[in-house]
Amino acid sequence: MIETKIWYGQKYNEEGEKQLYGYLDRLKIKKGYMLIFSFNKNKKTGIQERRYGEKILWEITV
Repeated sequence: MIETKIWYGQKYNEEGEKQLYGYLDRLKIKKGYMLIFSFNKNKKTGIQERRYGEKILWEITV
C-alpha cells in the first residue's frame, strides 16, 4: 500500500500515518509506504521507519 501526501506540518503528517495504518488494518497488510512531498526550503529528506504493533510504515520525504 502506498499513500502520497504533501507536507502541511507535523499534525497533518500524524493524521496521514493514522489513515495509512487504518488502511493496512482493513486490508490485512503488514507493510505500507507514505511518500511525502515537501516544498519547504529547509526540509529534511530521507526515509524513516515507523512501527505500530506488527505494522511497518516507511515514510519517504522528498
